[in-house]
Amino acid sequence: MTTSARQGGDLAAFMPMVFVLIWSTGFVVARFGMPHAPPMRFLAWRFALSVLAFGIWVLASRAAWPKGRGQWLHLAVVGTLMHAGYLGGVWSAVKLGIGAGTSALIVGLQPVLTALWVSATGQELRITARQ
Repeated sequence: MTTSARQGGDLAAFMPMVFVLIWSTGFVVARFGMPHAPPMRFLAWRFALSVLAFGIWVLASRAAWPKGRGQWLHLAVVGTLMHAGYLGGVWSAVKLGIGAGTSALIVGLQPVLTALWVSATGQELRITARQ
């Protein structure tokens, strides 16, 4: 195994912990940040800092970039929906007075409700009770 491959694997091992740390602090940051900036401006700064951190990680791990226009388009659509739709809605709700904890509980149900919906609609993908 080359040194760069080993280094990339070492970095990748820490990414789940970094992701959980960053994602789980989002609602706390939303509550404390809302008095100081409009939701979309705050998210724009958060997104810019995320791009910087992610860019450093991509360069350090030598991760592969998306190939082709289709992959870039897919990532752009998903990124826009996640940040403008999902996070923008959550942060706007917090700005309007919904508690950060209440927002976290509501959006935390998203994976459960998605799994139930997929199971109930008879899709080819089956979700087990354990999952």
